[in-house]
Amino acid sequence: MSDSRGQLQGLEYPYSAAIMGPDLVRRNGQGEAHPEYSKDPAMSDVTPGRYRQLALNVYRVLLTRGSRGCRL
Repeated sequence: MSDSRGQLQGLEYPYSAAIMGPDLVRRNGQGEAHPEYSKDPAMSDVTPGRYRQLALNVYRVLLTRGSRGCRL
């Protein structure tokens, strides 16, 4: 792993899964970010706009680790 910030960087699994929580929801065709629901203490002072970008990146990394399939 070349990136010490992410434990999943560079790793692939046959199957992966992610459970999306209330921190990132879709309502009326729009994505809404709610950083107050994040369990990550580093996100406590992040604005909803910035949190949306960060959360989408985290979910993208988690959902692309499965080489054969993924469950959301």
